[in-house]
Amino acid sequence: MWLRGNILKRIDDLPDKPRLGVNLIAAGLAVGALRVGWPHVAPGSYQRASALFARVEPYLPHRSQYPPALDDFGGYLTMAVLVLLFCGVFIFFRRGVWWWQERADEKNITRLDLK
Repeated sequence: MWLRGNILKRIDDLPDKPRLGVNLIAAGLAVGALRVGWPHVAPGSYQRASALFARVEPYLPHRSQYPPALDDFGGYLTMAVLVLLFCGVFIFFRRGVWWWQERADEKNITRLDLK
């Protein structure tokens, strides 16, 4: 499976399309707005969704190192927001970082430091 092993080593396999990065950032902001606004706009449906999540949660992979704040529905939504934003920003700026590094290397090759 793709998520096994060191995720930071596998993050380089993500595509470098800026449109995908913008879409992931937009999805992260949308889920964040849902996370913040849903309990205030429709508290009844949010409580029903939390109750449904409480029934499904025992079947999810569980690790003991999770902080207690991540044991509820809002915590998982918050983690989804963070993952979407991180991946979106990484994918969006990845090509620009490569361009910057290539330009910096070209300048270093042609520059003579004769001091």
